[in-house]
Amino acid sequence: MPRQKANQVPQKEPAGRNKDTLRRRCQQLEQQLKARTAELTTARNQLQEEIRQRQHLEATLGTSEVRYRTLFEESRQAIYMTTRAGEILEANQAALDLFGYIKDEIQGLQVHEIYANPDDRGHFMQEVERVGSVRDFAVQFRKKDGTVMDCLLSATVRRAADGSILGYQGIIQDVTERHRAEQGLADYRHTLEQQVEARAQELQAKNAQLEDTLRQLHTMQDQVIAQEKLASLGALTAGIAHEIRNPLNFVNNFAELSNELLHELHDELADQHTLFDLQTFEDIEDLLTSLQQNVQKITEHGKRADRIVSGMLQHSRGQSGVRQPTDINLLLSEDIDLAYHGMRAQDTSFNVSIDTVLDPSAGSANVVSQNLSRAFLNILNNALYAVHAKHQELGEGFKPTLSVRSTNLGDRLEVRIRDNGNGISPEIRDRLFQPFFTTKPAGAGTGLGLSISRDIVVQEHQGTIEVDSEVGQYSEFIITFPRQTG
Repeated sequence: MPRQKANQVPQKEPAGRNKDTLRRRCQQLEQQLKARTAELTTARNQLQEEIRQRQHLEATLGTSEVRYRTLFEESRQAIYMTTRAGEILEANQAALDLFGYIKDEIQGLQVHEIYANPDDRGHFMQEVERVGSVRDFAVQFRKKDGTVMDCLLSATVRRAADGSILGYQGIIQDVTERHRAEQGLADYRHTLEQQVEARAQELQAKNAQLEDTLRQLHTMQDQVIAQEKLASLGALTAGIAHEIRNPLNFVNNFAELSNELLHELHDELADQHTLFDLQTFEDIEDLLTSLQQNVQKITEHGKRADRIVSGMLQHSRGQSGVRQPTDINLLLSEDIDLAYHGMRAQDTSFNVSIDTVLDPSAGSANVVSQNLSRAFLNILNNALYAVHAKHQELGEGFKPTLSVRSTNLGDRLEVRIRDNGNGISPEIRDRLFQPFFTTKPAGAGTGLGLSISRDIVVQEHQGTIEVDSEVGQYSEFIITFPRQTG
């Protein structure tokens, strides 16, 4: 349409045309209104739906809150919530019961006050903040009354929207009784293990004892065989002693007769001294004196041999013997010689220093001499064996020594026999006088010597026999007996 010129008056459109335009405009407006109405209806429906959803959500949240609160309060497990700084915000009834507080007391309480060991909280915070949660963290808490509990703590971190830590929430489980039960079970198990070990050791000891008993039986069997051999030897000895006694009687009788003849010859020579010159007479007197001394020695040793033969016969017959006054010092001297020469017969290199101190006032005692001599000999033989064994062990640097002393105690006599051998240990001292007990190697002893000696001293002569010893230094047997026995 061509533009109008300036100040040109527009021409009016026809009336029909204006109506059409107005009708179209109305239609447009009506359509816009319907569209706007539809939009408003949709928006209203959406708003109503949102309102319903929000109301439903609020109702759901309220129900969840009620449920959470119910679970929180009625849970049998102790549940708590704290700030990061350690202030307790909430604790359920189980936690209150566990710690012995009421709600007003525990809310706002600093959590370090319920830790038995304050360092445990620092360890807990490091662990929970490192991984975000912990499970069964072992810790000790303290109740309001001061009682310490062993607990397991399971907790998580509470965070804000920006990820910062607000605090912690968790569950506390009291395991004190369980730990006590476990400890009691461990103690009981340990006790059982000790009992089993003790029983095993007891069985081992019994087995060792049985083995030792078996060895002792074998040893006793060997000793019985040895005793049977000794018995046979005793019978043979008795026969030999009988045979020796006959020529010995001749020796003793003719020694006494020779002594008498020498005295008569000496008297006759004194009467006839004028028949000889002085030098010849003195030479004859010297010869007679020498013969008398020789005959006296023959008589002395013949009587000693006779006592030995009598003792051999007494032992071989098993008789208790006859009590008779006996010179104890003389008996000891003879037994020392017999023991020493007996050891020398076994080993010619054997030598020993013998220190003999015999009390001259000891005198005699009414004893069975051959039996008491046997007791002395047993102890002397053991002493010599001990020093000989130590000498073989240590060599020439050791000097074997035997000490024998007799002492007059008035109506009693005391004899001490001491050696500087290896001594007797306390473990075997009580068994020393038991029959068949010996510390010597197999075949070196029967284990009956000290047992027999004790019977002779204690039972037969109403005396005592004691032992004093220091391991590695010495052994001393102290024998006492009354002068009059039986």
